[in-house]
Amino acid sequence: MIRLLVLYGQPKDPAAFDKYYRETHLPIARRMKGLKKWTLGKVQGTPDGKPAPFYYVADLFMESRADFEQLLASPDGLAAVADVPNYATGGALKNTEYSFGSRFESGAGTNPEELIAAAHASCYAMALAFMLTGAGHAPEELRTTAHAKLEKLGELWTVTGIRLVVDGKVPGLAPAAFAEAANKAKTECPISRLLSSVPITLEAKLA
Repeated sequence: MIRLLVLYGQPKDPAAFDKYYRETHLPIARRMKGLKKWTLGKVQGTPDGKPAPFYYVADLFMESRADFEQLLASPDGLAAVADVPNYATGGALKNTEYSFGSRFESGAGTNPEELIAAAHASCYAMALAFMLTGAGHAPEELRTTAHAKLEKLGELWTVTGIRLVVDGKVPGLAPAAFAEAANKAKTECPISRLLSSVPITLEAKLA
């Protein structure tokens, strides 16, 4: 099973977003062939009462990677993707602070190393989920984090290592088999290969 999670940032005009999504985008999306199931939901907020970074979540499920690729390449899939900019005015990073303080001090916001680590964690999780599912062991849950280490070497700031940590729930899979798949995903994940000049370590645990 292949899963596509779409996270919409907070829109400028929530009422206009809801109206367009309901009356225009959904009819386009419903024409897509190959969807096993899908769910839609509005994010109400965070547990501590703070505003949520996302407004709306769409969860799409396809039977296989081939179905996923065929769906996105179909006329209806292309039309759905092309329609997103017509209503999705929000963005996950649109209002995120970025400064010297957020990188080297304790200021709020993000930094390049954090973004690299986030991209690596998400890409790795997708690669591992695809491998496990293809081997007949679809995971119930994969929790993945990545930590990029930034150090000053001489006069230059350098990313000297990345630590991947994954905790998985995979029914019927032995710990040794999970460790083997986890290490293979670390080697074959596109972002791992992009960052191949940086030492990458992995901690993999099976619940």
